[in-house]
Amino acid sequence: CTGMPERSDSVDYKVWAVDNVVYSPVDFGTLEAWVQDERVAEDTWIYQISKDIWFKASDFPQFRVYFNEEDDEDEETRLESKTHTVSMGTLRRIKLFGLLDDNQLKQLGDFLEYRKYPPYSLVVKNATPSEQMYFVIEGEVRVRINVEGRECILSTLATGDFFGEHCLFDQSPRSADVMTNVESELYGLSVANFQRMATERPALATSLLLAIGKTMVVRIRANNKKLESMMQVWRSFRK
Repeated sequence: CTGMPERSDSVDYKVWAVDNVVYSPVDFGTLEAWVQDERVAEDTWIYQISKDIWFKASDFPQFRVYFNEEDDEDEETRLESKTHTVSMGTLRRIKLFGLLDDNQLKQLGDFLEYRKYPPYSLVVKNATPSEQMYFVIEGEVRVRINVEGRECILSTLATGDFFGEHCLFDQSPRSADVMTNVESELYGLSVANFQRMATERPALATSLLLAIGKTMVVRIRANNKKLESMMQVWRSFRK
């Protein structure tokens, strides 16, 4: 049968490994974990039960990013990065920049890098160095981790959101993957560009850090409320 593979949340895939053994049905999360661990290569044959088709792992759109990590940023993307003009209207979409005045927004454009990603592209990979924070100006991304072979989505971010801000304070490895759900446009602020901002535009750097700090406080309070609610539920079950 012909057709394109599709993501399924059921136990829907069989893998024909290099030892000529077809491994028992697994779910998508397990299959993706095997790809990340390089147990499944790009030319590995996979069978999707519900569609009755065989396909190579590289034919699955969600997996292509793992087999072409060196080519994630193609020539077209690099060209767009260099020629893209940062507009005030676009910057106003970012909630974090609401505390900056028009003059600061104009200055900020000199330090941002534009990136456009197709659907299912890996923007940030878990355990890799933290060298850049990102602002979502169009599209949607998901923050995820793998738990026992299953994808666990920590949050979904859309236009106006940002992520990776901790790199400005601490360059420890990333703690999660970030992948696009749809075609997405992002601005990136690298650690190097932020350091240049701190030298050339110290007032702007200070305002940006203050805005990030205020947002982090809001997030911490929200997480504390969630934790408190969870504890209340847990106590009710103990009674």
